[in-house]
Amino acid sequence: MKNISVDLVNNGEYIFVRISDVIITSNRAQQILEFIGEECQRLNCTSVLLDERSVESRDISSPDIMDISSFIEKKGINRINIAFWSQPELIDDDSKKLSLFTFTKKFVIKHFSEKNEAVSWLKKQERS
Repeated sequence: MKNISVDLVNNGEYIFVRISDVIITSNRAQQILEFIGEECQRLNCTSVLLDERSVESRDISSPDIMDISSFIEKKGINRINIAFWSQPELIDDDSKKLSLFTFTKKFVIKHFSEKNEAVSWLKKQERS
């Protein structure tokens, strides 16, 4: 998929996905999540570190967040943990809403500004 790269890291504990988008829209978020779902299925993986540090802003409304959550369920992308490695200023109420909406559907997303915290969280999710 355009502007997305995937690398296996840490002996297959998680996959590392990097995007180069500057602005994320609802449609683009769905494309990225669908790609992640396909890669996780192909690689039999349930943990993803998504490097979205290139993103400067998100153009996603609260209703769009609910749509993304429904999209995740509709596509069957469940039981995947995704740690978003983001710019600190993008970890806001909307990112927390996405985490809450997806948590109720067993698709767990959490945003981090530090890579080590994100990786530690992914490892903890695998053990639980």
